[in-house]
Amino acid sequence: MFVTLKAGTLVRYKIIEGGGSMFEERLSIEEFQDRFSTEKDCMDYLYEAKWPYGFVCPECGHSHAYVTKTRHRPLYECANCHQQTSLTAGTILEKTRTDLRKWFTAFYLISTPKSISALKLMDIIHVTYKTAWSMLCKIRHAISTGDVSCPLSGSVFVNKGRHGRIRGMESLERKETLFVGASLDQDQKPNYIKVKLFDDQMDSTIKIPIVKTRLIRSDFLKKHVVPQPASLDFSHFFNFTNEGVFKLFKEAKNWIYKTFNGLCHKRMQPYYDEVCYRINMGLNAEPIFTNLVERCMRTNNKPMEKKTYPMIPFIQVLNLTKSLIRVSYP
Repeated sequence: MFVTLKAGTLVRYKIIEGGGSMFEERLSIEEFQDRFSTEKDCMDYLYEAKWPYGFVCPECGHSHAYVTKTRHRPLYECANCHQQTSLTAGTILEKTRTDLRKWFTAFYLISTPKSISALKLMDIIHVTYKTAWSMLCKIRHAISTGDVSCPLSGSVFVNKGRHGRIRGMESLERKETLFVGASLDQDQKPNYIKVKLFDDQMDSTIKIPIVKTRLIRSDFLKKHVVPQPASLDFSHFFNFTNEGVFKLFKEAKNWIYKTFNGLCHKRMQPYYDEVCYRINMGLNAEPIFTNLVERCMRTNNKPMEKKTYPMIPFIQVLNLTKSLIRVSYP
């Protein structure tokens, strides 16, 4: 057994109503372990996720390859241009030395309603904290990258407000502009939602508030809304005229604070992307695990900045301020 979880545990994908449909899927830990008990099982699944219609050369697009199986993981050489590639090349798993079964455990756990933190993942798959944190960052990077390629379209509702986590401590408080956007169906119910944070100090040369506000709004619309939506309803300061969107935003915010007990602003956006991804999968009745693996296989590896992960020994220092700030690590 490569996953140290309690036997008999069931994974329940959250049921969310959307467009008159509901979705639920269950998978026991025993079934998951039997399905991916070896590296070969994982590689076969990744092959189907990366090349669902058969091998495709990343260089010339040829469909035939020679396979070298003497390596730990197969190497594919294009029969046309002789370009060599591996199953994990061009994905978040590129150059990984971590067992693929541990990666699949991370996929499995992050696709559950409660998700997983780096500290818990470290204990479950028996890796260092840095490795666990890096794995989760790469998975969330794949989620965020996929979200960028899905702009809001049709009837679009956008609400602009302010975001700030820590209250009563001016030196630590940092507010940002927050946009909650959604594509609505014919019944004005959301079928795709986005929550995006924008730094008010993105351009320090702009001093006039109204100009800065328009610049941030334009930046959001350019990145996350199609050029000419069927309609655009834009409101301010969390004046939600659409109750469905407000309910989903409140659910997303509560999930983050309940699951991770508060996060620093620098790392907040990936978690908003993750919870919106969960909601959108539920709204469209799609299985999270399958879609998540496919996204990870379509996303290039994210270069990690040196020592950007929070250090575990620092917990002892933070405990001194436990009465003032509630902190947990991503």
